Amino acid sequence: YQAIDAALNASTCSFSVTVLDTIRPEFQNCPGDITAIPLPGNTCYGTAAFDVPTAFDNCTDAGDLLYENLSGFNSNDTFPAGPSAVIFKATDASGNTTICSFTVTVEDTEAPFIQCSPDITVNTAADTCGAFPQWTVFQAFDNCDTTVTMGSGSYDPGDYFPLGTRTVIYAVADHAGNTSTCSFKVTVVDAEPPVITGCPGPIIVELPATDCDTILFWTEPLVSDNCTLGSVTSNVGPGFNFPAGQTTVTYTAEDASGNSATCLLLVNVIDKVKPVFANCPADTLLTNVSPCGVVIDWIRPTYSDNCTPYLNDPALDTLYYSETKSPSDTLFIGDNKITLLITDASGNIDVCEFHIVLQGTLNVGFVNVPNDTTIALTAGCSQVLNFVIPSVTGFCTTPTVVADPPSGSIFPIGVTTVLFSAVAPNGGTIVDSFKVTITETTPPIMICPSGEIVVSAAGVVISDPSNFITAFDTVSGCAGIQLQFATPSATDNCSFSPAVTQIDGPISSAIFAIGKDTLRFQAIDASGNTAVCAVPISVEAIPALQLSIDPAPACPGETVTLTVAAIPGATYSWTGPNPPYATTNTITITNLDASKDGAYSVQANLNGCQTQPVSGEVVMVVTPIANDDLGFAINPNTTDTFNVLTNDIFFPATDVTVTLMNQVPGLSYIGDGNFVYTAGTTISFIYEVCSQTCNVCDMADATITVADSECKYVPNVITPNGDGVNDWLEIPCLDSGNFRNNAIVIYNQWGDKVFEASPYSNDAANAWKGTLNGEDGKNLPDGVYYFIFNPGPNEVPLKGFVEVYR
Repeated sequence: YQAIDAALNASTCSFSVTVLDTIRPEFQNCPGDITAIPLPGNTCYGTAAFDVPTAFDNCTDAGDLLYENLSGFNSNDTFPAGPSAVIFKATDASGNTTICSFTVTVEDTEAPFIQCSPDITVNTAADTCGAFPQWTVFQAFDNCDTTVTMGSGSYDPGDYFPLGTRTVIYAVADHAGNTSTCSFKVTVVDAEPPVITGCPGPIIVELPATDCDTILFWTEPLVSDNCTLGSVTSNVGPGFNFPAGQTTVTYTAEDASGNSATCLLLVNVIDKVKPVFANCPADTLLTNVSPCGVVIDWIRPTYSDNCTPYLNDPALDTLYYSETKSPSDTLFIGDNKITLLITDASGNIDVCEFHIVLQGTLNVGFVNVPNDTTIALTAGCSQVLNFVIPSVTGFCTTPTVVADPPSGSIFPIGVTTVLFSAVAPNGGTIVDSFKVTITETTPPIMICPSGEIVVSAAGVVISDPSNFITAFDTVSGCAGIQLQFATPSATDNCSFSPAVTQIDGPISSAIFAIGKDTLRFQAIDASGNTAVCAVPISVEAIPALQLSIDPAPACPGETVTLTVAAIPGATYSWTGPNPPYATTNTITITNLDASKDGAYSVQANLNGCQTQPVSGEVVMVVTPIANDDLGFAINPNTTDTFNVLTNDIFFPATDVTVTLMNQVPGLSYIGDGNFVYTAGTTISFIYEVCSQTCNVCDMADATITVADSECKYVPNVITPNGDGVNDWLEIPCLDSGNFRNNAIVIYNQWGDKVFEASPYSNDAANAWKGTLNGEDGKNLPDGVYYFIFNPGPNEVPLKGFVEVYR
């Protein structure tokens, strides 16, 4: 508003009108709650489809409304099992907000998975009628619950199960109330037989001569069973009348499951009276009997027994009768012994023995058999020979005579036996023979391998011009080689292939030791003429390896070469600190460091034959580190030896040299790090340790203290290099506290005073460190300085030198 007066003066006033939008947006299609099921495949997640809700506002256009998904869930997203809140928020330009929310619930409808043991069949436990079976309780699992507990409402592993079949049921439930069950059967089988105790031992009873049976009694066995005993039976029991002979009493116990056990009682009723032959035939002698045999019809004797009846029927007779010949057998010239035996039920025996001796003339044979014949051929290699067939005599019937080979056959070189055989019609046969020997004197010719045969034990044929060796194989240890070879052949004027045998040396497929062997073969023709072939064979050993290492020792960073002699065709196996290595006879180790030095070994392999391993040491020089030796001590007026290397670091020992860097009266170096000192005053000296191979060195100082109770010794070397060892001048007697009024003055070689202290102290803050006037940062040059030290009033001053060596 503006007000203006007549003079045009003006005033204004103003105020603001604010229209506030307090009405919230509204969602038009907010979905209601949704229920979903899990996706297939044993999952615990489901999906839900819904339309994204839209909103409108009284003031803000729909396109300008701010939409937010506060839950992060969208349509067709994967939702976990259970309820999940889906929240959308709409905000207008004035900041008014509206919420659309609904719930997506994934219901778990899938039952847990459970797997039971297969059916179980077990035998009853010992001495029980049940069992305590064990089984594996399989772990159940669920699509949603990470762990589920499986329980049995009936039995657990190890519970007692009676005889028979029982069903074991397991059940499991998930958090959603879904359940599953499984079951299996446990069958307890009684496989334990009844137990028979007190089984009677054998009963042996000897009958009197007047009896043939006896009644026996015994204590019957006891029977028990782990479950239910069925029946107990026996073939006879106590009080049975046992006849002479052996009877077996059998007890059989059977339980309700069909298991059985037996007990045997052997009863032996002995009859001591043997059976008797009544009329055993007498011996008979007949002369002029035909050599073709005769039948003598002798009469079998009768026999009887006191207990075993004779029924005169072999099928029913309980007496056992046997004979070596029967009355109808044909007997021949000579002593024909006939033995008859009768045995009763108790094993008693009676023997009837008699002889029928037949005498007559027996002269069967060939007549005029040709004598052995030898024919020496002057030409050819066989001979036709005719001979007379011999006649026969003494046969009961005329036999047929056969010659093999027959007369007029061609006889080859060698010995041929002509066999005559005469076979009579009744089957009698005799044989006779003579020999025909055809000879000739030309020896066979052997085809012997030529040239030297040399093989290696490692399986290499070095020389074999005739290919005599057909196969070879290395052997364990390579102390020889297995060789196979063919037998040399031979020819003969009368035999296409004379018999060739090896008569000396190792045979084919034998192991030939390293060295030389000679094989000898002999050919024999049909006339016995021989020829010999000698085959020398040499077996050489695989050469031993010798390892060379260059350089040895070696410096860090150097290249080291390891070499053994080359064997043609061999491969090499190296071992050492830094594998793998080449399979050649040489390996190279570059840029040597501590990880590559140490023991190396090599072995050659040729066709599976290995040399003995050979080893060597790659030695890397360790840069010497000399450590100060401040603890040496010696008694006055004595001589002693001190080794300065015992606390130093170096390797190898043979590579190290020791040098005394400053000369000290009474001190001398005798080698191997040993110094000899004849006690005068306490001394200090500097020594240097060097590697001869790598030309690297280190120095340290050593002090030999002479026992001093009168303050008569001042050290003659300090090494103020800041290493914490001998960095300042320490006068040993001052540590006793008896020389508090001491004084010291130190001069350079030109007589200039460079340090003074009264009193002097060994503590690090005040002791002289080789600096001008003891001031830090004012280092004096290395060299020799001179001192005057007064231990105290009325004491004799000490004079000497101190060498500064940094």
